[in-house]
Amino acid sequence: MIRRGCFGGPGTSDPGRFWCNAASLTDLVFSAYQLKPYQVTLPAWMGLTFYNIAARIPAGSTAEQFLLMQQNLLAERFKMTVHFEKKEVPVYELKVGKDGPKCKQTVLDAPSEDRDLIGEYLEEGGRVRHKVKQTMEELAAYLTIRLRQPVFDATGLTATYDIVLNFVQEPSDRGLPRGAAVSPEGAATVASDPAGGPTLIGAVQSQLGLKLEAKKGMIEVLVIDHAEKVPTEN
Repeated sequence: MIRRGCFGGPGTSDPGRFWCNAASLTDLVFSAYQLKPYQVTLPAWMGLTFYNIAARIPAGSTAEQFLLMQQNLLAERFKMTVHFEKKEVPVYELKVGKDGPKCKQTVLDAPSEDRDLIGEYLEEGGRVRHKVKQTMEELAAYLTIRLRQPVFDATGLTATYDIVLNFVQEPSDRGLPRGAAVSPEGAATVASDPAGGPTLIGAVQSQLGLKLEAKKGMIEVLVIDHAEKVPTEN
């Protein structure tokens, strides 16, 4: 089966080649600018038209140079013009709860009792994530992906932790609009789910002793000014 998406480039097992199989223009934009979903709103047609791309990458190219090559490809082949601007959006701040953190601080060089379970995996009715030696900033980055909106570390905790989270699919996967923040009052109402377990927001609070506080924040977003659906020839 042919894998769909974009592959190769600096930092991969094939640094001298970049290719895309049935990639949408949306895929190409995210690859070229390394964006999070909340950082750009793209026209619907960009996700519905697909392209195959094959390109050679000069030896010794850095990751930054590789991104610039992809951006130039979009500008030259798709006549894409863009700009960045600041936008106020719903965000979360990750803070320590009123009773203090419950996270287990990493013991350096100590063997993990559950080494075979490290990672994220599904269990009946829910999901488990077990991560060792994780900073709060890394946890915030993970929560950003799962909750589909920015999460900023405001815990003040500087150590690394072995973090285990047991949760059911969070509200953003169960019908809440993408980017919709849950208020502090609302977070209490979604601490558990009818499926029989805590949501991710509830798990962070009850299992880690942390809280996600919803507010507004300014972030930089990409605006697509123009793009052609049919690329020019090489």
